[in-house]
Amino acid sequence: MLITVAKLYISAFSALFQDFVKFERSLGDNITFGAGRGFTDDDSQAATAALNMVALNYLKEELPQGFDTILGRRFDGGQQLSIGQWQRLATARALYKKPGLLVLDEPTASVDAVSEKAMFEALTAIDYQLTILLVAHRFTTICHAEKIIVLDGGKVVGCGDHATLLKSCKVLRRHVPRPKQLQLAALRPLNLVAAFNEESTKDVRRNL
Repeated sequence: MLITVAKLYISAFSALFQDFVKFERSLGDNITFGAGRGFTDDDSQAATAALNMVALNYLKEELPQGFDTILGRRFDGGQQLSIGQWQRLATARALYKKPGLLVLDEPTASVDAVSEKAMFEALTAIDYQLTILLVAHRFTTICHAEKIIVLDGGKVVGCGDHATLLKSCKVLRRHVPRPKQLQLAALRPLNLVAAFNEESTKDVRRNL
């Protein structure tokens, strides 16, 4: 009974943290490991869907052996990805088993603004019920959320969607990007709860 309940919980949740793993295995394995197994030809459709969820669907077409292409530098003939592609591939792995709740810790920390926008556009197109709990310090990342929780010194200082918080939360307003960046991030809100941490933005803000 306990094993059955544990399996149900495991199947319902996925998480992706900043220190994600780059498996030097095939592209397919890097996706299906999210369900705890290696890649087979029967997984092609579901693996392609996972890549589509993170706007990385072009990858299997560009790599010489498609899903069978070995990634990384450990083995002869291995194909290296950019750090941003590795991060989005790790997100595809977390989404592969179609969890009901996905926890993302800085999922776009290693991607540029254009790739970030493409990734969130792909996430909005997901056709099943998914709630995302997102931890981030980039305004352009958290503004996609239906509900944002603003933290300052470990305390909650604001809660609501980004339009409401821009009017009511001074902490969040201090980190509003320039108009060009804000326009780049404008998308339909996701079913997503975001935690915005004021303390983590002090060094990052200079790069906005």
